[in-house]
Amino acid sequence: RKAALGNILATEKAYVRDLQVLQDCYVARVPAQLTRNSKYKLIVKLIGELGATVTRMLDSHTELLKQLEHAADGEPRVGEAFDEFHTHHVRNYFDYCRREEQALADLRQLYSSVTAFRDTLDRLRDTQAQTRGLSMFDYLAKPFQRVIKYPMLLKELLKHTPDAHPDRAQLADAQRAIAATVDEINKNKDKADNLKKLLEINETLRDQPRGFKIVTPGRRFMLEGDVRKISGKNDQDRHLFLFNDMLIYSKRRGAKNYACKGIIALRDLRFESVADSERLRNAIKLTRHDKNLIYYVYWQSAGQKAEWLKALRAATNTLSTLALSTTQYNDRDEYAGAIGVVRVYYRSSSRR
Repeated sequence: RKAALGNILATEKAYVRDLQVLQDCYVARVPAQLTRNSKYKLIVKLIGELGATVTRMLDSHTELLKQLEHAADGEPRVGEAFDEFHTHHVRNYFDYCRREEQALADLRQLYSSVTAFRDTLDRLRDTQAQTRGLSMFDYLAKPFQRVIKYPMLLKELLKHTPDAHPDRAQLADAQRAIAATVDEINKNKDKADNLKKLLEINETLRDQPRGFKIVTPGRRFMLEGDVRKISGKNDQDRHLFLFNDMLIYSKRRGAKNYACKGIIALRDLRFESVADSERLRNAIKLTRHDKNLIYYVYWQSAGQKAEWLKALRAATNTLSTLALSTTQYNDRDEYAGAIGVVRVYYRSSSRR
């Protein structure tokens, strides 16, 4: 128990130090150096909003640290300390995680496009010993990284706390409550991440069919990747987007834009692994029942094939009840004739 408590105490001290560095070296200094120019108002606003929550978290964790230090001196108050922390302060993390994702994305974009902002952050990172060479973005990620560790830390402490210990009951209650809250925070963050991805794809995907909406309740992004399609003797570059209810294939139009070339509802799609042969290796057979088409897709390695098979299984196993209609859309990539064969070469992919 002493070792488990010592680990909680040591990591809490490190976290409080990181919050202090974030506040002193970045949150307080960046706006002060940029406010003289009105064009930096958005940067100042974003950092100010995050900074207000960081200040509240710093206050609450400073108090938690004091209580943990008392517990380390022999007072059985760990359960009480975390129970109070959960009751009064954990909600700060909902506010932070709700704002963090979009604010960080905006700040990263501004870091890339606004020279004065980039130079300011780099200078603050490199000239202040307290930062230890870590950027503002590194520190902004720490609150979420910390809060998700509490259930594991408290579970380890509970394991070494005897049933008769006066701290046992309250510690167990606090562990369960914080674990449930962290699970809710994770779910909310997953939802926010998914919505952000859907909006990103919607923004970059051109030529969508009339009336079609990518951002739809219940839809989840699963996997995407650049592919190469061979139709007859012609090689064609394509980019696939897999969701829990459909597969979109598109053609790249510039660095971050795509033209929609086809939509397949997963309810109309069946897939199976194809044994390796001289003609095809690492292949999957896709049968599209709504249009009586068969597609053969394959990748350069068994691992890449396995990744897509796993994603397709996950998507079809959790197929939503969304009514995806593509009847108004003319699928530009389909052949004339009843059977089509498509061969796909894997390039790269990213997943949630």
